[in-house]
Amino acid sequence: MTIIVTKEIDEQGRIQLPKELRREMKWSQGDFISIFKSDNFIILDLFEKAKEQHCSICSKLKCIMRIDDFGFCESCVELMKYEIEDIGQHINLNTHSNV
Repeated sequence: MTIIVTKEIDEQGRIQLPKELRREMKWSQGDFISIFKSDNFIILDLFEKAKEQHCSICSKLKCIMRIDDFGFCESCVELMKYEIEDIGQHINLNTHSNV
């Protein structure tokens, strides 16, 4: 994940999304944005896309994350995080055993 810009939250709790980002995301004035929270991060998505997107793994609605054309629900994101951690631990164990 790449940090594009750092913005200050104003007195009313707002942040301004950079014009380039809005253009790239094809977001326009008047669009509704869904806000999803997972652990220590938030995900912003155009409301219609979020509402219609099914999880690519379990087919549930309410995806919180999208990678390219694939959407993932919160349960599957959590499962993937644990799987990635297990793979990382396995790699570390193999690396240390070869030393």
